[in-house]
Amino acid sequence: MKRAEDPCRTPPPPWQGWPSAQTRRRRRRIALLVPLVGLAGCGLLFLFGAFALLLLVSRLTVPVPDGDPRAMRPAEVTGT
Repeated sequence: MKRAEDPCRTPPPPWQGWPSAQTRRRRRRIALLVPLVGLAGCGLLFLFGAFALLLLVSRLTVPVPDGDPRAMRPAEVTGT
């Protein structure tokens, strides 16, 4: 009885599984881009949050007639 070739050593035909080199490159590029896009999104969220916080803090100071801004207490901001 003749021994069959080792299936692990011979690459399967293209129609049976292994993607082409172009597909492998595309998948690798996507796998590298996904975390970078996630980091960019987190960075944008951080910047928008910081800007919103800056706007909120700037709204808590109100100008008074003599020109010096007076910091409002939180109760005055909420109206209670």
